[in-house]
Amino acid sequence: MTARRTKRSTYTSYLALAVVMLVLTAGSARGYANPNTTTATIHGTGISRLPEDTRKLTINAQNEGAPTSASGFVQFIHNSPIGVSRFRGTVNCLTIGESGLVQVSGTVLDGVTAAGVVLDGKDYAFTIRAGTSPQTFSLPRFGDPGTLTPCGGGRPEMVTVTQAGFQITD
Repeated sequence: MTARRTKRSTYTSYLALAVVMLVLTAGSARGYANPNTTTATIHGTGISRLPEDTRKLTINAQNEGAPTSASGFVQFIHNSPIGVSRFRGTVNCLTIGESGLVQVSGTVLDGVTAAGVVLDGKDYAFTIRAGTSPQTFSLPRFGDPGTLTPCGGGRPEMVTVTQAGFQITD
């Protein structure tokens, strides 16, 4: 009987240890591993400066476990030879994926392009490569309300961050 009881208690101990290890492993997943379920944040300012052109993206945003439960703000300024484009907006969606690939989208609160196009109320989206060196960010994609895929990313054109930068945490 003692040998049988020892085997049973040993088996129970191993089973309990396996459950504890499984729980600890699942709880230690970083925001990069599964951006759909982990709280993550991005903040900072990326400046892309060329002799005739400067773009500045400032972001402070976080998601609360799901991409579409994000909150925060962005501000974008583009000073070009034809004039200044700028907008500020709220963040509605945020994902931080493998290698620090960030996709963020939201709604423009107020803004205008150098050509005089009013952006108020439009949807916007950016892609930021915060885990690379050098960091880069896309030019913004704009659309009428509800027409952009949440966290769908910005335009394909990327600019290199030459000053400051972005930090991601999870």
